[in-house]
Amino acid sequence: MEELLDLRAAIEERRYEDAIFIVDELTAMARKDTYQKIGSFIRILLIHLIKSHAETRMARSWNHSIRFALEEIAETNQREYARGVYMDKNALRESIEKRFLLALDKASEEAFGGAYTAKQLARMIDAEAIKAEALNYILNGMPESEE
Repeated sequence: MEELLDLRAAIEERRYEDAIFIVDELTAMARKDTYQKIGSFIRILLIHLIKSHAETRMARSWNHSIRFALEEIAETNQREYARGVYMDKNALRESIEKRFLLALDKASEEAFGGAYTAKQLARMIDAEAIKAEALNYILNGMPESEE
């Protein structure tokens, strides 16, 4: 990465303000990447929850996808060196909200063999219940009976 070379040069040349700026930039880039990864897995989680609510069943492959997404969210969200997480409960809720319509679009292509539009599918589900379920699963995991 070009930024690392710039950082090295700034340190070697004792331009510490520039070095701190570069470190801040690298930190922001890493945080954004982490948020995007978590968001991608939240979208996968939502797609399969929407399908299961709409079709009132849980296909084995959906269950596996949900568990995989939850594992990846948990792993990606865990800070390696500092205790805690990158995204707290509120940030996770915002990410779920932000990605719900994208997930609904994709779920409409897959649920019922793609027979319904996203708008039609939205009328068949309780969006708020699905969002709450997604957040609950992220924070607490899936109940044993659903695994």
